[in-house]
Amino acid sequence: MTRKSKQLRGIISLALALVLLTCTMATTAFAADFSDVAQGAWYHEAVDFVSDEGLMAGVGGGRFEPNTSMTRGMLVTVLHRLEGAPAPTANNSFSDVAGGAYYAQAVTWAAENGIVAGIGNNQFAPNSLMTRQQFATILYRYAQYKGYDVTNQAELSGFDDANTVGSYAVDALRWAVGNGIVNGNGNNLMPAGSATRAQAAAMLMRFVQNIVPSQPETPAEPETPAQTTGEQ
Repeated sequence: MTRKSKQLRGIISLALALVLLTCTMATTAFAADFSDVAQGAWYHEAVDFVSDEGLMAGVGGGRFEPNTSMTRGMLVTVLHRLEGAPAPTANNSFSDVAGGAYYAQAVTWAAENGIVAGIGNNQFAPNSLMTRQQFATILYRYAQYKGYDVTNQAELSGFDDANTVGSYAVDALRWAVGNGIVNGNGNNLMPAGSATRAQAAAMLMRFVQNIVPSQPETPAEPETPAQTTGEQ
């Protein structure tokens, strides 16, 4: 083989290596592969994370709809997936949760283990929008169910709207803020505002990254939740 041929082969090998490296980087950057999730969006990493972990999927047509509000049924389904989708052992107690609904097993499992309590009158309102304080509350209860340490809590008094937090959600939001799961918007928590799918992805990623790795997997005994309004 001539010296020129060796040099040519070396150049070709280098070019192929660069192409493979570029393809790998591109795959990583666009792991979620959703047409409506720009690489530069603040939630891009979070959407990639929940997609790769199998926690959240798209809505069809290659879209994630990051600005669409999260529903209560969606969130409970995500936590059910995070738990490995165990089959519930109790019967569904909510009159507005149809047996064939995609969230039916998840809601039944969550209620059975004290993670959700409904909104009263045997209603769960699965299609109602999930507020930020409801999101924090359900995530907090899931952490308790897992036996995670929830004692690290922050004061909420530094937020301008701290006095609008529902009494049932105070401890949950203190825990969520204290562990970097909820950051607020400027100086506001907006507890009654609906959580978008992008915000949900970000909070779930922070929960898994900040809470799950360092915690023991010892589910606590579930408590029978009281069916009260506000939820819950």
